Amino acid sequence: MSAIYIHIPYCKTKCPYCDFFSVTNRQDESYFNKALLNEISLQKDYLQNRKIQTIYFGGGTPSLLNNGDLNKIIHQLYKIFNISENAEITIECNPDDVSLNFFKELRKAGFNRLSLGIQSFYDEDLKFLGRRHNAEQNDLAIHWALEAGFENISIDLIYGLPGSRPEIWKGTLDKAFQYPFKHLSAYHLTIEPGTEFGEMLNRGELSELPEENSLEQFRMLIDVAEDRGFEHYELSGFALPGYYSRHNTGYWMQRPYLGLGPSAHSYNCQTRQWNISNIKLYYESVLKGKIPFKQEILTTKDHFNEYLITRLRTQWGADLAQIRNKFGSDYKDYILRATRPFLDNSYMKRNGDILTLTREGKFISDAIFREMVLGE
Repeated sequence: MSAIYIHIPYCKTKCPYCDFFSVTNRQDESYFNKALLNEISLQKDYLQNRKIQTIYFGGGTPSLLNNGDLNKIIHQLYKIFNISENAEITIECNPDDVSLNFFKELRKAGFNRLSLGIQSFYDEDLKFLGRRHNAEQNDLAIHWALEAGFENISIDLIYGLPGSRPEIWKGTLDKAFQYPFKHLSAYHLTIEPGTEFGEMLNRGELSELPEENSLEQFRMLIDVAEDRGFEHYELSGFALPGYYSRHNTGYWMQRPYLGLGPSAHSYNCQTRQWNISNIKLYYESVLKGKIPFKQEILTTKDHFNEYLITRLRTQWGADLAQIRNKFGSDYKDYILRATRPFLDNSYMKRNGDILTLTREGKFISDAIFREMVLGE
């Protein structure tokens, strides 16, 4: 299995919490679109004719592109790559960009999965997060998606907002699960350096939610989702059986993927590379036939660390037998030593050769990963 990720770098406005590469000036969009089509051709050999099982349009805000340009991209992908007949083709959409006709045209183009950036069903939260849409637009977007015939719908929610109250988060969850979506991605708000929220935090204008309150919301999330039949298959991912994000699961399983567009990352099981995070330099170079990227050759230690972090994110966990076979007995012995404190404190559990995080361990996963990965 292989995958393709396409980064659409445009947004109408920049959300104060977002540290993904995006810009709000769309004057050069036509050059970007031409360059993207060109890059698809230039990268035709990167995945060595492997069958493409998933395509994901992320950003930025892919739903800012019109249906005609999205059609051209899909057509070019099918022209150049060996795409599976039952490929999962996802596009991220903001609720205020869409219409019933837009969704119908997406279906005609070949998109079969939507990821809707709902974030919250409360206007107070949406305003704080700097979102352009309101709760009513959330409802409309979901109704239109269903009416257009989309069955495989994922929604994004954010919890852990500064000063947030548990009853508001519970209300968002209750409202969300009134709809027949199949997948939920729920993220704790992270205040990143260089973002507007990061600057506000530095100036003392914003305070992060206390850890005990965040943990309460996390537990509530898991309980509500499991009560509705959703499996917590990945740290931020919940899905009904059979509706895991095939694209994201490919990342966690270290399958090769190609990233297209400025800032997009690619991985071929030996190296990782990433395109330049500058739209003008990107399209000027690509339109001349050269892709501007940087690359790193992955060492055994790099592969081991990535295996550890990605597998422990999931319900499938890290397999000690697989670690021994892929990396050698020394790496297995290291894992046995490194996990002992977390097993003793019930942050991890072991079932045969499989190591997984417990519910409490999932909440402090970043700290666990920092302790376990091998340094230089």
